[in-house]
Amino acid sequence: MRAKIMLLIAVAAVGGCIVGMLEIYMGQHFYNMASGLGGLCLFLFGLSKVWCWLPIEQLIKQLEQIDKTQRPKQIQSLPLHRVDEVGKIARVIHELMAWTIREHIQSLQLRKTFADEVSKAISRATADLTNMAMRDPLTGLGNRRFVDENLEELVRTAGLTQTDLVCITFDVDNFKQVNDTLGHAIGDELLIFIASLIQASVRGDDCPIRIGGDEFILLMPGCDMEHATRITQRMVVLFKQHCQSAFPAVPVSLSVGLASLNQDHPADGRALMELADTRLYDAKKTGKNKLISQ
Repeated sequence: MRAKIMLLIAVAAVGGCIVGMLEIYMGQHFYNMASGLGGLCLFLFGLSKVWCWLPIEQLIKQLEQIDKTQRPKQIQSLPLHRVDEVGKIARVIHELMAWTIREHIQSLQLRKTFADEVSKAISRATADLTNMAMRDPLTGLGNRRFVDENLEELVRTAGLTQTDLVCITFDVDNFKQVNDTLGHAIGDELLIFIASLIQASVRGDDCPIRIGGDEFILLMPGCDMEHATRITQRMVVLFKQHCQSAFPAVPVSLSVGLASLNQDHPADGRALMELADTRLYDAKKTGKNKLISQ
């Protein structure tokens, strides 16, 4: 474009000289000279518009029409093929906008990745809080809230799969005497031992729960009453042996009550648990250190 402007200036200068020389040589009047200069100016103006201003105006119009949605397509329509200054400007703008688009895309990807990570972190934190809310802090077993939120679902699943669901309730005999004689710290250790004994005896799908105090529940989906009774009897024996060794001065044992869907046909999960509780207290009333399943 610089060369074109210089050419226009040179043409204007040469044209002016020619018109002046013709005027002197041919003795024409001032009016004719003015007409010649005016025609030359119009000619030069037309060239300047075609060569300089029109390409720049078209470039500006294209830039004004570029929006965010069609930007990648529209920047390709810039006059990149031109070899003059307009082409250079178009190529610089193309590079800058291409860089901006890449940065925008990377920013969106980073933002999405960050949002995904935040969402995952929130989900993990929520799951952890939910898990903590349904866990007994001393033993790590489920708590009463766990029972409230899962018992009826276990009953429904057993009905759909035509399998049994056994509910076992445990209660420590003479636990108050342990606390009064040996202290609450020893009582807590005993509760932790019961929890570990139950966890070591159950399958992966079973649900060991501490209801509160020295009372525990074990929900065993897909387990028949005979198998549940054998497991429970072994736990009662092991617990008795441990207590005789650890607390010989205190007669500590377990009383247990069992109930199942297939054997007892309770109306719902709550009735199943209440039936196991009733058998537990029958065991305590009739001498303790025993298991009642009917």
